[in-house]
Amino acid sequence: MNSECEVCDTRQATIYCMTCAKLHLFCKKCYDLSHECDPKKLHETKKISITTLGEEGLEEILLCQEHKKKFKEYSCLTCNQSICSDCIIRKHKEHEIDTIEKNYEKVIKNFNTSLSKYKEMLKLLDTNRTPIVNYLNKILDEIKSMKQKMMEDIQSLIKTIEEKAIEMMAIVDSEIESFSQDVKLLQKSTEEFKGMVEKCSESIKKMEVASHENCHKFFKNVRELEKIKELLNTWLPIASSAKDNYMLPQLEIVEKYMTNIKKTEAALVNFGNELKQSFDEHSIVRTFSHKMLLLSWISEACKTRRFSLKLLWKGLVDGFAAATFHNKCNNQGTTVTVVLSEFNCIFGGFTTKPWASNNVYVYDPQAFIFSLTHKTKLSRQKHTSNSIHCSSNHGPIFGGGNDICIYDNCNINNNYSSGNCTYDLPQGVDNNTYLAGAYNFKVKDIEVYSVTTH
Repeated sequence: MNSECEVCDTRQATIYCMTCAKLHLFCKKCYDLSHECDPKKLHETKKISITTLGEEGLEEILLCQEHKKKFKEYSCLTCNQSICSDCIIRKHKEHEIDTIEKNYEKVIKNFNTSLSKYKEMLKLLDTNRTPIVNYLNKILDEIKSMKQKMMEDIQSLIKTIEEKAIEMMAIVDSEIESFSQDVKLLQKSTEEFKGMVEKCSESIKKMEVASHENCHKFFKNVRELEKIKELLNTWLPIASSAKDNYMLPQLEIVEKYMTNIKKTEAALVNFGNELKQSFDEHSIVRTFSHKMLLLSWISEACKTRRFSLKLLWKGLVDGFAAATFHNKCNNQGTTVTVVLSEFNCIFGGFTTKPWASNNVYVYDPQAFIFSLTHKTKLSRQKHTSNSIHCSSNHGPIFGGGNDICIYDNCNINNNYSSGNCTYDLPQGVDNNTYLAGAYNFKVKDIEVYSVTTH
């Protein structure tokens, strides 16, 4: 039996339609085209291979499974399946029946109709393709032309700006030179005026002896003094209105630059005032770099730049007792602690959990310790349940172990720092000296600030 597709007669048959096909054999492409209508998508099919295309194998496919030796010559349109004559009598008596041959003719007819439509569509597409392509090419050429024009205009504008800038600088240089000459003239005139005043003073003294010669010299000096005075009166209005006379319209951009500089200076003054409000001149955090670094770490932890600091406890002012720390710092919310050790190392810790006197460890995922001396923030915690320890007999404690432990009267008693307990220190450093300068240390000063976000 032929193994080729019964529609195109060129490709290998791979599909057998049990519902509508006369010889039942289709290639994949012809099956898809002939079965594109929705009702035919429900047809029963079987895949066939080269081994099933032999005479015996194909006859087995074409035979009714219930009534052996009976070929499936009919199609039940109600059930969408191929049946034999016995099936009609026994199971499909009331159903709509047609022969497979007629059903196949319908499929071929529908297929040819669809094929004609596709040919018409291709013909229409081919007819309209040329004007569309021409139109698109025209648009593309216009875009390229616009791009070229824009590039030329930009280059011309850049050249003009450069030329104007050179002209402006030449004008500025000329005005500066002119102004410098006027300043020199003023200085010279001032010196001459001073000399004439001194001569007049001497003449006045000598007139006391009623000398005719001295009197003549006096009036001569007065006349010279009047001349210089006239020169000064001519120059002084120019000097007082130098801006109006010497700032030409081309120099307006210089005035804008000066305005921007003044604004920047004002902003820096305001920023400096904000830093002073956070840390005054007596604070442990004194250098500009340390202030900026600590404020940036606090901002990162609070996830906002809008916050303020309030000093709650300072050892040198309030005393170094642990009771004072708890009295001033308990239940104050978010705080930052800064310590100055006897080895002049500046370090501390930050926590969003309030300090208390309940002798328990507290978990705070936002907590971190830091070293301003080494400019490092240490926020990774290995034992997160031991972020801080609220001990009634101690000052602030960070980490279990502890990373930072401040004792009662920390200025005279030994405190200790055993870093890398809860908070990870940088690799390769000495855990016992990295923060405070030594494992045991005394505190020169300690500060605790409350942090309030806005």
